[in-house]
Amino acid sequence: METPSNKKDAAAVLFESLGLAKHKVISITGGGGKTSLMSALGRHSSRDAFTLITTTTKIFPPQDGSPAATIAEAKDLINALSAIGPSASMVTAAKEKVGEKLCGYSPEEIAEIASGSPIGRIIVEADGSRGLSLKAYQAWEPPVPAVADCHFIVVGADIFISPLSPANTFRFDIIKEKFSLEPGELISFANCAALLSDKAEYLKNSPEHAMRILFINKCDLLTDDMMAEISERLSALLKGYDHLAMGSMKDDAIYLTKELKR
Repeated sequence: METPSNKKDAAAVLFESLGLAKHKVISITGGGGKTSLMSALGRHSSRDAFTLITTTTKIFPPQDGSPAATIAEAKDLINALSAIGPSASMVTAAKEKVGEKLCGYSPEEIAEIASGSPIGRIIVEADGSRGLSLKAYQAWEPPVPAVADCHFIVVGADIFISPLSPANTFRFDIIKEKFSLEPGELISFANCAALLSDKAEYLKNSPEHAMRILFINKCDLLTDDMMAEISERLSALLKGYDHLAMGSMKDDAIYLTKELKR
């Protein structure tokens, strides 16, 4: 286990401790902090790489003072990015805007953009969870690009200290039935690890060649003892992951990173 010497600046810590600079297409799935993580990684990436922020589902437009999103078909986007040329900057793009949200590209179109444009790094939000910390998956989810060489799977730490309910779990009834949860019952480490390691759930469509990171967000809600217990007990049960990271996007902090064995 590695405790970062400088816990603040979450994206910088993740880039350094996980070696993210060598990865070109970073996909983010799960729930409980995907958009915050994507934005932070994008801002840090743009310091030295031409960075595209986009989605294979739907996201809200940039809210942090960033330039307005580019709305374009994949081929038109490639042409527009090529006209800009390589630069240390960040662009948010989507195929269309429907209501308040941006609708992104197919996984195949992400591959075309990655190979056909001068973009140095693409960060893709590839899942939806209605802002909740845990979810059950439908057959079509998540649309992770096969070209992704890094995959963050996000879960919110509140699921370890509060009983699962519709307030923190997307499609709660499915998970309740799957694990025979009683009202007010916390999810066990064993059941949580089983869900996170399931190739029909959280690891569905995750490229085998991609570096996989389980990122537990909202760890500002945990005591140090609870964080240590999760790090020890949950990681021992996980399968299919290369790293564990625990932090708080709210506090812009990473509290620990840990290498795992698939």
